[in-house]
Amino acid sequence: MNATKQVNEEPTTRSWISTFIVWLKRVPITFWIFFLNLLMYCYTAILSQNFYIIDIGVQEFFGVSGESFNAGRFFVFITAMFVHQDLLHLGLNLFSLAVIGFVFETRGGRTNFLIIYFLAGLTTNALSLILFPQWTFVGSSAAIFGIAGATIMRLLQSVIFGALFILALFAMAPPMSFLSHGIGAIVGVVTDYFLRKRTDKNNQKTRNR
Repeated sequence: MNATKQVNEEPTTRSWISTFIVWLKRVPITFWIFFLNLLMYCYTAILSQNFYIIDIGVQEFFGVSGESFNAGRFFVFITAMFVHQDLLHLGLNLFSLAVIGFVFETRGGRTNFLIIYFLAGLTTNALSLILFPQWTFVGSSAAIFGIAGATIMRLLQSVIFGALFILALFAMAPPMSFLSHGIGAIVGVVTDYFLRKRTDKNNQKTRNR
């Protein structure tokens, strides 16, 4: 009797796990990135003992800078993309991510979203370190602007409009924001261009078969 019960429970457990995996695959990547930013903010807020403003020492530990690089904290190239200065900084970035992220993910797909998001963020962090090693860089805005640039490309289907979008950033953004926003947007536009070309080439090969 116990053996029969155990046999019956195994398919039920497998079914529940399979259902959970299917659900995970359906959850938009934008949601997970949103959640990671929020989770990291809560963690740094606990370390700072302040929910509204993140302690500068915490920012310097997790952010990209010449000091963190020389100390061997290479993980900052990733963590800096999820650390924010204060609640307002987080709110603005999460709002932008929610608005832009779902639009691009619907049109460009989950994989392309991840490629552009992390490539824009990592490239910007690397260039920021090279150009201004004395500064500490944190925030997800570069990665989000990468998605924004790619979204403009998808919506307007034009390199010209993508270039105009970048020029607008050059004109409006203050120096340090201009650096991260501008580089992120450029990486997003260029990366999406090549991703779409690769997709078109693969589709052409499929049709030729």
